[in-house]
Amino acid sequence: MKTLFTLALCLFVLISSAQDCGYMDKLDENDNWTYTAYNAKDKPSGSVSYKVQKKWNSDDSTIVRLEMETQGSKKEENMILEYDMACANGVIYVDMDRMYSPILESMEGMEFSVESDQMEMPVNPKVGDVLPDANVTVQIMMNGSVLMTMNVSIIERKIVGKETVTTEAGTFECFVLEQTSQVNNRIMSTRTSSKEWLNMDHGMIRSESYKKNGKLESYSELTEVNL
Repeated sequence: MKTLFTLALCLFVLISSAQDCGYMDKLDENDNWTYTAYNAKDKPSGSVSYKVQKKWNSDDSTIVRLEMETQGSKKEENMILEYDMACANGVIYVDMDRMYSPILESMEGMEFSVESDQMEMPVNPKVGDVLPDANVTVQIMMNGSVLMTMNVSIIERKIVGKETVTTEAGTFECFVLEQTSQVNNRIMSTRTSSKEWLNMDHGMIRSESYKKNGKLESYSELTEVNL
């Protein structure tokens, strides 16, 4: 579940390209693409698929509604949800709380609240760009009492270079994004790092997640695209 959830978090904001939201403008209803997740030993562990449900313009924004479906080796890892991604003034915006709500709603008898920033990704990044942090605070309650408060922060986000990446879907010229995830609650605190390879015509091509000691924990790649 951790691998697929981390992959989904990364992918939420990395479907952008060209200037003035050019990639989003090209998307049509029913366009779809799939990422396959692997463990550090190259064994497939699941997939995340996206499908365009609707696209429209509102004021100065382009908005795309996506359906995201995760498939894992365990039943609880399978999930379908919809969310809207908006582009305005050369920046992609996504509310991070849309990722947590479907999981929290499955917890019977629990109440919850989610407060979040919008995660941002420039449509046309440059090497050396430092991107804004993003934060989510989740409270889980029962009978009015707070059982747990968890804060997730995506920090130290920076475009560090350009590289060529080849997957089953093709060969792509990519920008490289490095970032850190910090999770805090009353019981524990964890800090992990990740790296993404972003193509300006197809979005994210590859993602890698690393353990605290810097060793590769898992990765995902674009394996199918139908645009």
